[in-house]
Amino acid sequence: MKLNWLFSLAMLSGCLTAAELKVRNLDFSEGEKHWRNAYPDVVQTGLEDGKLKMTVLKEKGSHGAFVQYFAAAPHTKLVFSADVESDQPGIAYLNVKLNKDKQEFASLNSPTAPGGRQRLELFFDTGDADAMAVLCRVQPMAGAVGKNVVFSNLALKPDTTRKIFIAGDSTVENWNRSGDRAGWGQMLQKFCPPDVRVINLAVGGRSTRSFVAEKRWEKLLAQLSPGDLVLIQFGHNDQKKDSPERYAPADGSYQEYLKRFIADVRERRGEVVLCTPVARRIFDGAKVRNTLGGYPEAVRKVGAETGTPVIDLYNATVAALEKYGPEKSAELFYVTPEQQPDRTHFNRAGAELVAGEVARALKEKQLPAPRE
Repeated sequence: MKLNWLFSLAMLSGCLTAAELKVRNLDFSEGEKHWRNAYPDVVQTGLEDGKLKMTVLKEKGSHGAFVQYFAAAPHTKLVFSADVESDQPGIAYLNVKLNKDKQEFASLNSPTAPGGRQRLELFFDTGDADAMAVLCRVQPMAGAVGKNVVFSNLALKPDTTRKIFIAGDSTVENWNRSGDRAGWGQMLQKFCPPDVRVINLAVGGRSTRSFVAEKRWEKLLAQLSPGDLVLIQFGHNDQKKDSPERYAPADGSYQEYLKRFIADVRERRGEVVLCTPVARRIFDGAKVRNTLGGYPEAVRKVGAETGTPVIDLYNATVAALEKYGPEKSAELFYVTPEQQPDRTHFNRAGAELVAGEVARALKEKQLPAPRE
């Protein structure tokens, strides 16, 4: 099935500049004018040489916020970005709030910054917003008191990139870049050309049911623009009958959630691809044991019924594991700090292997062309 993944020039020409959006003083050349420290009891703020310094004052409380509100143009694709230097990993991030008729309807976050220096980016569509806010944020936590975060080179610009969004569980999500555990979603960018951006919203422990209940799917949709691609992989946690907040039977609500995801993306003129869940490294002799029951087949069934492309990662990972064998396949999986083998989660080599399979399948289906 050939899918059209080209943006129209007419659509892009409707994007406004940051100036037309009335955002002001992004470079802090006017000091704190137009900005406000929303929680001065949580973070102390100061400006020097065009840089915003936020110092954590508490271990608990609201997330520190340096915020500016301004008028928004509806249905405009934008990217809010900043350079971030942080003494403490995992506390600094960017936030955008979208309002209509003085009511907030969406709050979108970038990933948190690791320690050191990194540029954070938050892609979004203003939807029906008539007002919005951009925020530099710091999360208070134990051990963070006295730690500093510096934001600089803030920018709010029209977004002309093509994007791949990912919804999924711990086998897909972004893990600590300094460690060896990895999800295939965090490795996919390596296989994409510069004009394609991967936005991995997968979170460990989630199922189709809990991803919706926690409004994570709602937040993905709020960032989705026409022409964007959404990859979906669930199943590992949907099968957990002892966790009713996550359980979604393969022959029942699991399929209904997948169909809802497909309908939601298509309603917003996006493209959607389903992925069967990756196999666990559990062998019966030389063969991989099926620990996922009917979930892989349920994905294939929904794909066939709805005309949705399916990337069969279950069969692909079974083939890879059996090629490596029961012992050598351990080279693809994470080992805990206690030196215990993890039979579900990949290391960086394993995650890259799966991401390469996803990229190959996307190219085959004429979706955003990965690198050779």
